[in-house]
Amino acid sequence: MPPPPLLRKRSSSSAQLELQSSTKRSRTSFQSREPEKPLHTRVHRRIITQDAGRDVYEAKSLKGIINGFLGAIHGHESLLEAGILHRDISIGNIMLTKNEEDGFLIDLDLAIRISNDHASGAPSKTGTKVFMAIGALYGEPHSFMHDLESFFWVLFWVCIHYDGQNENGEPNRRVVPQYENWNYASTGELAKMKLGQIQEEAFDKDVDESFTSFCRGLIPCMKELYWALFPREKRWQLEDRSLYGQVKKILRKARESIA
Repeated sequence: MPPPPLLRKRSSSSAQLELQSSTKRSRTSFQSREPEKPLHTRVHRRIITQDAGRDVYEAKSLKGIINGFLGAIHGHESLLEAGILHRDISIGNIMLTKNEEDGFLIDLDLAIRISNDHASGAPSKTGTKVFMAIGALYGEPHSFMHDLESFFWVLFWVCIHYDGQNENGEPNRRVVPQYENWNYASTGELAKMKLGQIQEEAFDKDVDESFTSFCRGLIPCMKELYWALFPREKRWQLEDRSLYGQVKKILRKARESIA
């Protein structure tokens, strides 16, 4: 093993000269400032914010759920009129105002301008998988019709899993193994599952048997939405902006029917 390198000890005079040089540089730098220009005053500020609403998954009433969806769908339509397509309709992006009288849509991370399908750099097969439309799962170019179908799947998911609030005001949510599999299936597998789900007999059975007691009042609404979105048990083929009006009309009708 070679001997360690020798370390040369600096003389005190050398260290003193270096310190004097450093002090001189520092003093010169300080004195070079123009004395007539005062230093800027810095102000430390903090911004405290609070949540603007709550998750639709925490609604206190069925009317609250419907109001959340009505507001979010209205917001989606307004974005579309401004040339923006949302593309990520999911349970975490539909919000309720605190009084539950209105709703709104958040999170435009995957949104694109309709005039440029590649504006965001995101592929056409995009969104939160569980709530994606069947065509989007197959990789079709994303349309506002896919997003309207996603609203349907989000509401379906809420009605299957959400059972209101407990006595402490906390949401009661249950796990349903049949639908937990949706989280782990590939996009192609999930598309096939949903194609089976939109067959009238299968859909009616699941709605009648699987909706929570809290959400059973939305069964007629879900069945009407089903026929609006999947006429003749088929997924949509042509874009139709009048579907916004049909969906909102069904939701308003359900809200009026709830005591």
